[in-house]
Amino acid sequence: MVSSSSTLEKMGVTALEMDDISIENEGNENSSDIPDEFQREKFELDDPDMDPLEWSAKKVIPVPKVYYWETGNRDLPPKIKIWHHSINALKVALGFAEKAGGFFASILGIDKSRYHYVTSTMTEEQWEVARIHAKEKKLRRKEYLEQKKKEVV
Repeated sequence: MVSSSSTLEKMGVTALEMDDISIENEGNENSSDIPDEFQREKFELDDPDMDPLEWSAKKVIPVPKVYYWETGNRDLPPKIKIWHHSINALKVALGFAEKAGGFFASILGIDKSRYHYVTSTMTEEQWEVARIHAKEKKLRRKEYLEQKKKEVV
């Protein structure tokens, strides 16, 4: 792998200018000349699996395409290293918060359905009887509502 400092020198960037390199890579058609450590991770704005909070965070906070410690490239300006470490720290903090939240949710019992204590012990035959019963109730309710509608009209 070519070190980013030699790539930057080929691009005409001096050591003093490296401190002012932007971490933005939007609109750069020729991003292959820019080292991966300087590029942002791309994401689809209309991804249906992305929740609004994640979308907002990725829209505002640029996530590195690859971290410098993964590539082994240590010849980067401090600004880029700080950016990589701060994003990684946020990732670790979020992971910790999710695990802690899951732990407390399981203690409080809010991670299961309201009738989990009943449905978790049901056999397949009992489930089938419950489905038939629910379907019959739904049909009776529908007939009742249609009858009420006729009485009103």
